[in-house]
Amino acid sequence: MRSFKKNIFSFLAVLFTLIVNVQSVSAIETAYQLGRFHHEETLKPDNSITINNPYGDIRIRQSASKTMTIHAVFQIIDNSFSKPEMKINRKEHNLSFNFIYPKNKAPERLVDGRIDLVAFMPSETPLNINIERGKLHSKSITNPLTVFSDSSDIDLVTSGTTHIYSRTGIINLKLIKKTPTNTAIKTSTGDINITYQMDSNIQFNIKTSTSITSNNVELLNSKTKKDDHYILSQGTTEHILKIISDTGHVRLINQN
Repeated sequence: MRSFKKNIFSFLAVLFTLIVNVQSVSAIETAYQLGRFHHEETLKPDNSITINNPYGDIRIRQSASKTMTIHAVFQIIDNSFSKPEMKINRKEHNLSFNFIYPKNKAPERLVDGRIDLVAFMPSETPLNINIERGKLHSKSITNPLTVFSDSSDIDLVTSGTTHIYSRTGIINLKLIKKTPTNTAIKTSTGDINITYQMDSNIQFNIKTSTSITSNNVELLNSKTKKDDHYILSQGTTEHILKIISDTGHVRLINQN
């Protein structure tokens, strides 16, 4: 009951933030169209979720139950655009949420129109996210997670299997507990910041043409080069984290 109440209060807090963001429009520009989407569903163990939102922020929270909840808020400043839609597609075990504009006529700038959403996900449910323009943020989650973006900044706290790609966005990843073996992060020009625990027993495999920095001198002293990448580790290696950034900086931050 306590975890249920905590989940409800957390949901209401995030919902309130979304509504405030929608209503925080300047005196010069007035939001002509406002609306909401809402979906709740109890998931089966073999379900996976896909969220496609190229028009705003996505926030991921952990659900305390097997029920998945998505709540989205949209605002349209430019009245020449029609109201967006939330399309739900089901294919085998995957449930896909697609946020679109009719006839693919969508605002190019977030100041003209945006869709922001919060998703409460049951633990361990695989989650695939495609995001543009907005930012992706999570609190502590355990879900296997795949993220693709061209330019969005990504800020995650997770202990689940994680694959992230953002061509130009900044990636901040905080690893809680022990990260799974097949975690991988890639950018072209964006920086990558990894926060980890000293006892995580991680081996960092890093490919970059720029700098690798850390507040952990012992970790930096362990750096060796193998083929086209660098290897950094401490103690017994149980987990491998692969990092690729063509021109972005890589920072390894020990939180102990």
